[in-house]
Amino acid sequence: MISQLRGILLEATAAAVVLDVSGVGFELGVSGATTAMLPQIGKECRLYTRMQVREDAMTLFGFATKEERAM
Repeated sequence: MISQLRGILLEATAAAVVLDVSGVGFELGVSGATTAMLPQIGKECRLYTRMQVREDAMTLFGFATKEERAM
């Protein structure tokens, strides 16, 4: 699926971020550890991703490191 995304950080809360990748805004769920490692709004950011597909939703999660993604 989607292994990583790199783009401009548009929004960030304790639980989610929006990353602009070539004009497409991706919303990703994030952990507290990832939130603490995010750059300032408007700066470039790379997140490693994991996609969860369920009957009622497709959710993308972002992680600051490959190690966190593997857990």
